[in-house]
Amino acid sequence: MRKIEAERAVPGAIVLYAALGLADFGFTLATIHAGGRELNPFLAWALGVGLFEYLKLALTLLVCAVMLFLWPRSSAARRVTHVANVLMGILLLYHILLWARAMHLLN
Repeated sequence: MRKIEAERAVPGAIVLYAALGLADFGFTLATIHAGGRELNPFLAWALGVGLFEYLKLALTLLVCAVMLFLWPRSSAARRVTHVANVLMGILLLYHILLWARAMHLLN
């Protein structure tokens, strides 16, 4: 990839964050529809007033936009993006464990 193309490419870490955010969104909706609850107080409020889906997706897109803006400007922003991916990965594992318990795959 040429330098100009590399500078225009969306960093994989940001794509990963977006994918993890969408997976979190899907698992959260499935959990809520199965009788679970949202643990984030702000998003729990949004769920109560019917704005959950919009705010959850908007927040994920906003974070991705900020990451895209800061990525080429700050090594700290790149490190924070990687940490955010680790935390989102842990959250996704938590969702998977909840699902596995609900499906009686784990005792």
